[in-house]
Amino acid sequence: MDPVNIASAVSEAVSNAVTHAYRFGLAPGEVRVNAVHTGDRLTVVVEDDGVGMRPNLESEGMGVGSTLMAAMALEVHYETPERGVRVTMKFPCREPAAA
Repeated sequence: MDPVNIASAVSEAVSNAVTHAYRFGLAPGEVRVNAVHTGDRLTVVVEDDGVGMRPNLESEGMGVGSTLMAAMALEVHYETPERGVRVTMKFPCREPAAA
């Protein structure tokens, strides 16, 4: 497991939520991060309850965050529940050595 890749991908997902989720004058909301280590995978979920995945015509960015997350994780999945966005990223990880 590469902690720099994990930190970079999670930081990008959180940054996207902070930047895009609560625009259009919505009330502030939450950004939640959950990580679970199972076997040879670390699964990290970043979730908000903002406006969902909508184009932001005021953004100067070119959507490179998704490309960056995909390059650093084994898998990246996006879901749009009733409100907000859920980004699930899976990273390779080894079991700790036995003591």
